[in-house]
Amino acid sequence: MVRKVPVEGGGAVTLAHRNDPTMTAAAWLADGTLIYTGNVGLFAVAPDGSAPRQLLPESVRSGANVLTITPLPGGRAILYTACPGNCGIQSSIHALDLKTGTDRLLVDNAAGAWYAPTGQLLYTDRAGGLFAVAFNVGRLKVTSGAVSVIDDVVPGSFVISAAGTVLYAVATGGDRRELVWVSRDGTAVPVDSTWRADFEYPALSPDGKTIAVSLHDATTQLWIRRSDGTRQKLTEEGTTNWRPTFTSDGRSLVFSSDRRGGPTRNAYDLYEVPADGSAPAALLQHHTFGLWEGQISSDGKWLVLRSDEESGISHIRARRLAGDTALVPMVVDSTISLQLALSPDGRWLAWSGYRTGHPEIYVEPFPGAGWVRQVSHDGGIEPRWSHDGRELFFKSGTRFMDVPVAPGATLTLGTPRELFSVAGYRSARNRQQYDVSPDGRRFLMIREPGTAPELTYVENWLAELQAKVKR
Repeated sequence: MVRKVPVEGGGAVTLAHRNDPTMTAAAWLADGTLIYTGNVGLFAVAPDGSAPRQLLPESVRSGANVLTITPLPGGRAILYTACPGNCGIQSSIHALDLKTGTDRLLVDNAAGAWYAPTGQLLYTDRAGGLFAVAFNVGRLKVTSGAVSVIDDVVPGSFVISAAGTVLYAVATGGDRRELVWVSRDGTAVPVDSTWRADFEYPALSPDGKTIAVSLHDATTQLWIRRSDGTRQKLTEEGTTNWRPTFTSDGRSLVFSSDRRGGPTRNAYDLYEVPADGSAPAALLQHHTFGLWEGQISSDGKWLVLRSDEESGISHIRARRLAGDTALVPMVVDSTISLQLALSPDGRWLAWSGYRTGHPEIYVEPFPGAGWVRQVSHDGGIEPRWSHDGRELFFKSGTRFMDVPVAPGATLTLGTPRELFSVAGYRSARNRQQYDVSPDGRRFLMIREPGTAPELTYVENWLAELQAKVKR
């Protein structure tokens, strides 16, 4: 829900209720109207708290997540960052005329936009750095080419006041992530000290000897690292190939890819590729909506998948791989369900869901639904089963948790217990960022860079800006 609280103190006032608790951006207009992100698109709430209204035209709303919002002078229009698919992959700067509802693309491949009172549109490139273009506020049009203003500004990290004071973060050296083994007591050891990159979504083969991981470098591609230290790039097509999962025999990987092409989130399908790279990837599942996760059951009979559907709500479905292959709803309701995890024996489906308004871990029988068990009670994301099915792991804040699971035909769960802190390791809302070794004694994780971005504060910065754009 969206609430406002007086600065001088007092009770909170509820402005709007939402199914998606992850509001990524909000901004006040001069008249007290609040602009904020909805499940998909933008909403406005008047100062009196009347019912929120949709802002974006249907042609834009149907495929746009919103990452940042900045009001323009006079309150007639706003700048915003739109993501036609996943915000971690692509984004662009738009202007929305609040009077006419006209939406205009201004700058592609950018995230975060601000207006300088000297007449420039400032934006951060997705690769880093702050840029400026001349901007006509009345016509909402860019009127010049881009000029580099500050190098290495972290995307989206810049803010500017009306008086020209700025605050921004600059990326420093040592910004490469590394794969590490973390033991149950929290001790971490690098997998390969010679391999650092922008890693995401690691997956282990059933025998623990092969690592699959997404690596971002201009595009996002799947890589394999074997126990002998050799590495192999498995994908080339498309701009994004990620979130791999091994089949139970270790011979293939299931992953999500946009290789079919298209500018929206619905361009993502599931593919299967041999883990030895002996053949190109083959289409495994296409759906009306984009597919962001997939896992084949240990008996090879079922494919479980997650799609983002109407209004951006994530649902989990499944289908048989032979016979009747129609999609069957597993977790389909009005809330978000993510990070699916099938148990090794194929009996239980775990996921992270927002039924309470914040993420918790849930389990239900598979493939027959019926009842749902809430596992965590203080927040939970990224569930993973141990290979013997005797434990269920998840993250709760900065804590890495372990839940004992008793063997048998019924689900008997013990009390969640903390193993170690995951502060400093990569986490995600939409897919697990770690995996479990076959013996359950260590965990493959992604360690974030040790050097934090440097914050820079500058007063009277507009003179510097004017000097740079006039060069």
